[in-house]
Amino acid sequence: MYKSSNEYSYPSLHFHGGLQWWDIDFEKATVRITKAVSMVNGKQFVKEPKTKTAVRKVSIPPVMVSKLRKLKVEQAAYRLMVGSYWQGEN
Repeated sequence: MYKSSNEYSYPSLHFHGGLQWWDIDFEKATVRITKAVSMVNGKQFVKEPKTKTAVRKVSIPPVMVSKLRKLKVEQAAYRLMVGSYWQGEN
């Protein structure tokens, strides 16, 4: 959870299989957590969360929204540049 002072720490966003762009609501400054990512023997696995309460919306600070918007634009430009070599959904 975000609070304008540093009272709460904010975990880094994980785009390597866990989060997708459609999980981010830029206008409401929230991220939907719908998956769990774990490492087993050096391999990454994306799976459903263990509990219903693990699926949730998390507020993100304005600076994170700004950085994510910039990252999304940069990724779109890179995606156009690599064309058919692009891997992944979004």
